[in-house]
Amino acid sequence: MSKNVLQLCPKSTCKKQDSNIGEAIEKAMLAHKAAKQTDKAEYLFYDDAMKKEAQRVQLIEDKMNGALENKEFKLYLQPQYRISDNSIAGMEALVRWQKKDGSLICPNDFIPIFEKNGFIAKLDYYMFEQVCRTIRRWIDNEMPEIIISVNLSRVHLKNTNLVSELCAIADRYRVPHGLLELELTETVAAENEPAVVVLAGQFHNAGMRLSIDDFGSGYSSLGILNYLAFDTLKLDRSFFKGLADSDRAKVIIQSIIRMAHQLNIMTIAEGIEEERQIAFLRQINCDVVQGFYYSKPLPSDAAARLLSESVQSRGVQREKVRTGFAAEP
Repeated sequence: MSKNVLQLCPKSTCKKQDSNIGEAIEKAMLAHKAAKQTDKAEYLFYDDAMKKEAQRVQLIEDKMNGALENKEFKLYLQPQYRISDNSIAGMEALVRWQKKDGSLICPNDFIPIFEKNGFIAKLDYYMFEQVCRTIRRWIDNEMPEIIISVNLSRVHLKNTNLVSELCAIADRYRVPHGLLELELTETVAAENEPAVVVLAGQFHNAGMRLSIDDFGSGYSSLGILNYLAFDTLKLDRSFFKGLADSDRAKVIIQSIIRMAHQLNIMTIAEGIEEERQIAFLRQINCDVVQGFYYSKPLPSDAAARLLSESVQSRGVQREKVRTGFAAEP
């Protein structure tokens, strides 16, 4: 049965309280929509969870434009640490939705919705501008010029003016393009190879960096290394689960890092939370680490204080951070 065909259930399978034909059609439509969004079933039966989810999605969509206008989407930054000396090497920009009452909506509760309805494009541009505004403020305050990475959704791949529009925002705030790194997930890169290859060339021509996020979470990892020119490889956190008990995982991670260095690609290990993970990554010369072991994502002001304190404690002069790779043994 095609998922594009909508069928009402026979009367014998409907609940007694669904005798109202309007309610029955509404529930059939919800089940039909749910079936089209999954690859695991040709058909689905309605249950009350579908209605609750539809109501939740509708509530988010009703509030998203107002939230953007009211600046409820906040910039958070998660520091990335150079493993060789525990200095801050860069930061990743993340979004948090803070309602007027101060409560936070988890990104997992709204990002997938925005991806489906296209609102993510507006949000990405807004967050990119917040990053540029932050970098400009830090430069004016004579803080170290660190690279900040910004996530990009797959919806931008259809926009042929993406790079020029991002450059215009960066130039408005007089931000050096080399301090900006755009992140695409491995899945997006693998599923949109021609468009991403073109995009990578445009970013590099504009002086911006490109990173591949969640590397190792998909099925085309090595292929990406072969055809796509990028600057940073972020190893997916799944590599490091149960690391202490898996010699195979250690061999794979070490091989990926060695190969990346030979291709002049920087490596970042994501989701690091334990000292033994740090010890292993230091041993195999991973460049940078990101995770709760060092720091959770912080509001931009708190991230600025952390950066200032880090620089003061090390006596480092104002400079561009995150350059060079760990030395191979």
